[in-house]
Amino acid sequence: MTQDTNPAPTALLTAAIATILLTAGCAGNTSSTGNSTASPHESNFILTDEGRIHVKTQVDTLILTLIFDSGGAGEMTLETACARLLNAVVTEGLHRKNRIDSASIGGQNTGNTYAWCLSPNSDQDIFPGSDGIICPQYAIDRRIWEINMTNSYIRIHERDTVPPGAAIFPMRIESGRYLYTKFPVTVIRGCDTLKTDREILIDYGSTSALWFEHSPLHSDPAVMEFFTSSPQPQAVEKEWFEEYTLMADKIILPDGMGTLTSSTDSLKISLTVLNEDYYYEESVLKYPAAIMGIGILRHWNVMLDLKNKRLILFPGARATVNTAAPSYT
Repeated sequence: MTQDTNPAPTALLTAAIATILLTAGCAGNTSSTGNSTASPHESNFILTDEGRIHVKTQVDTLILTLIFDSGGAGEMTLETACARLLNAVVTEGLHRKNRIDSASIGGQNTGNTYAWCLSPNSDQDIFPGSDGIICPQYAIDRRIWEINMTNSYIRIHERDTVPPGAAIFPMRIESGRYLYTKFPVTVIRGCDTLKTDREILIDYGSTSALWFEHSPLHSDPAVMEFFTSSPQPQAVEKEWFEEYTLMADKIILPDGMGTLTSSTDSLKISLTVLNEDYYYEESVLKYPAAIMGIGILRHWNVMLDLKNKRLILFPGARATVNTAAPSYT
């Protein structure tokens, strides 16, 4: 999920694409090239100030800058200007499906055989500073995606490896579209405490540390009370949702993994409440949804082990937490 105000990947709002992008490239990030020769360990992404991973991705002959979004429903979605350079296969409502011959990160095939694009009927930029999003194809991919924050690279491999000092959590693939794990945390703000020990969605596309999403039919009273009782949470009201944002003082991680504090981190906690006109009962998200975003995930190097269904966290670029934690499998 690429926006904290966007409640589900299936509900992405469409973006208006300026005519100039069709002639000058996609969002100013596109170039044309032959085969990629990047080393598997060469830096291939940047972490933006907003907390998004922008990864260099080759799609056919185009070099694009895509947001790595592990909550992106197992698909690639491109700005319309970029997708028009590809081969349109079928149109489904506002979405157009485009066949692609190859896609790679760091010279490694991502496995994507198509990309969605959105029709330009909105002025909202849903892919800020990039050409779209990329998410592993959870339905068919059984490799290991490594997000290395220390050296700023994403690589894809099949080796069964657990680095020294790693913490291992069981991971579940939901409907071939989302990754869930058990990652119990406690949020503290002033005298208020919120504990969550249920399954949580792994979402590099969210810039929050934690993000809760509620539907009209499914709401967690403890989460609602935490937000409504907190003094002056930032609130945004739009046509199809209400969103509340606050900054936590501490986030206590699973046993043995330490505590994140506001003195070293920006601990943004978000709550989105969908209205009845927007919510769809058939959504594959588990409601009320709990989402772990980049605000927590950035503290480790991570392996999304789709082969063995494990979330592996190992020592990374940030030293504010203990990574030598026990296995939770």
